[in-house]
Amino acid sequence: MIIDIDEVPEIKKGKIPNKLLAELIDEHQKTLSKYNKLDKYFFNDESIVEKQRLLKDSLNNIIIASYPRYITILNSGCFMSSEINYNVNEEIDIEPVLNEYKKQTILKTDKSNVRKESKYGRCYELTYANNNSEPKTKSISPKNAFVVKSNNLDEKELFGVYYFETNGIYTIYTFTDKYINYGTCKSLSLQQYNPKKEKHYFGEVPLIEVMNNEECIGDYESVISLINAYNIITSNDVDNIEEFVDAILLLFGANLDYEQKKLLKETRGLELPENAKAEYLTKVLDEVGINAALDRLRKDIHKFSFTPDMGDENFAGNSSGVALDYKLLPFIISLKDKEAFYKETLKKRFKLYNNFLSVKQNMPIIPIEEIEIKMTLTFPKNDLEIAQMISYLSGNVTNQTLISNLSFIEDAIEEDELVKTENQEKMKQSQLAMYSSGGFDDNHNNEDSTNE
Repeated sequence: MIIDIDEVPEIKKGKIPNKLLAELIDEHQKTLSKYNKLDKYFFNDESIVEKQRLLKDSLNNIIIASYPRYITILNSGCFMSSEINYNVNEEIDIEPVLNEYKKQTILKTDKSNVRKESKYGRCYELTYANNNSEPKTKSISPKNAFVVKSNNLDEKELFGVYYFETNGIYTIYTFTDKYINYGTCKSLSLQQYNPKKEKHYFGEVPLIEVMNNEECIGDYESVISLINAYNIITSNDVDNIEEFVDAILLLFGANLDYEQKKLLKETRGLELPENAKAEYLTKVLDEVGINAALDRLRKDIHKFSFTPDMGDENFAGNSSGVALDYKLLPFIISLKDKEAFYKETLKKRFKLYNNFLSVKQNMPIIPIEEIEIKMTLTFPKNDLEIAQMISYLSGNVTNQTLISNLSFIEDAIEEDELVKTENQEKMKQSQLAMYSSGGFDDNHNNEDSTNE
């Protein structure tokens, strides 16, 4: 949300007028319908299939393909599968921040962020101090939070809002770069909202907006119409199959009494008088056409969500690295886009922790440009080809660079050190074996005898 800070000078003093806050919350409430709709698709809510039958008692199956869940899990899993690495020069110490990350297993927060932004297009994370004055970070749904920015080119974060309802009572937090305001009220009109004010030591607004992409579009949001069409065709097809099984039997020139109907049901046989006939009233099922339509929709869902179909026969186990890269190119581009935006979140988070620890533990302020953030994205790789490439380039490229290309290696530096240690151990074992065999001593003794 964007506002003109010159029109609300109280914000500079850490105070947000109740009238402005109520208007902003009301504006945010209008976005909830979008998020609730996306939730319904993710959780396979039957109401998403808008399908009606002409007759009240007609079959009306609801079949839902879990494409939203598949797209979200695959995107978030490939994007955030391992710990994020923070690299700095040797003279810079960032261990205090990394230790706070380790205490709370920050990867859980990152995974939660990525899952939410994949579903909704954005989410928020709140950094706060717990009762032990330790910095913590919590992932928050966009249903419960928003950040207000200035209307200039910098779009500076002015304050963040986090609110939720419990048993008819609303709890509302606002965060500026210096203060936390919090309180409760019975209505979002905030007529009786009298917040308490508390100072914090994060130096900036501790509520961060996490964006999935520049447009804040969820990973399956753009293919909802295709998913709807797929679900309706599948549901109707199941209806047709069931109707085919329960088809109406037409009799020409004959009539059945109760006993004959009972016998027909038990024996599946029917004896008719001369010139009489029986046939089923059925609809011709165009399975070829239906399968072609479903196949086309399936391909379009994957294509326009930039998500690979891992069940596709083209993803053969023996595909070359170039072929895999070509097939995964849209997916890779999409994840790289996510990576660029998520690194901005990580930089803001690091600055919040750094500011807090500079007050609590006298940690020096570290310029964010001194920190290199490395994220490891997970893609299918042909490790045989990569191993061959490493063999060809050995001696021309550093071992750490070569090792980092292997998909099953998480830390190339550590692996390189382990290889060196293992080689040294093998050399020692080889020398010990040579000495223990007596070969060296015998030769040495023979040389001494010759000299004598």
